[in-house]
Amino acid sequence: MLDRRNSVYVGNLGPVPLYLHWSFLFLLLLAWPGGGFDVSFSLTYLIVLLLGVLLHEMGHALAAKAQGAFGITITLWALGGLCSSVRDRLPRREIIILIAGPAVSFALSWGCWLVMRYAEGSDAAWTNNRMIMTAVYLGYWINLHVGIFNILPIFPLDGGQIVFNVMTLMTRERTARQLSMCIAVAGAIAYVAWDAWQSGGQVNLYAMMLMGYLLYNAHNYLR
Repeated sequence: MLDRRNSVYVGNLGPVPLYLHWSFLFLLLLAWPGGGFDVSFSLTYLIVLLLGVLLHEMGHALAAKAQGAFGITITLWALGGLCSSVRDRLPRREIIILIAGPAVSFALSWGCWLVMRYAEGSDAAWTNNRMIMTAVYLGYWINLHVGIFNILPIFPLDGGQIVFNVMTLMTRERTARQLSMCIAVAGAIAYVAWDAWQSGGQVNLYAMMLMGYLLYNAHNYLR
């Protein structure tokens, strides 16, 4: 749980208060494309990423509200977003809340994909606007990756929490914690290996640090 004392209230997304944690600056620095892209592309990338993260968290927030939660907030921080609320933590309700975020991300990605397919056969003026089509493509790509990353079975990502809550429904809590930790370790190793394969065999130090941080948090909660 993030310390609210290190976060700044910036407004509301509908009924949900939005906070910025100081570590959000690291996300902006890491997400900045650089590498020869012009400023307009980089800004478009960050805006689409921010909107994708906010809508992902709003998916969690609205699902939590529908499940009777209160005190719902969204905080942007180094790993993206965190939706917090006061609720009963019943596994069946938790699973619904956890699924809602990735579901929004995949829906956004699919919607952008449909727009791209439509644009291919359309002569509408907006389909020739470079900035609009760049935003649509980034919306497809970014939201797809946000959804995939969040469903990795690594606690405390959405996928890892879903695994834990499903296990809790099937077995004793202690066993559920042990199995979830084993699955988290396997998932982290698989992610680092996949990332290295994508990079031509070179291990990404940032990916290893990220997985290490997630496993550290998983161990603290699941031990």
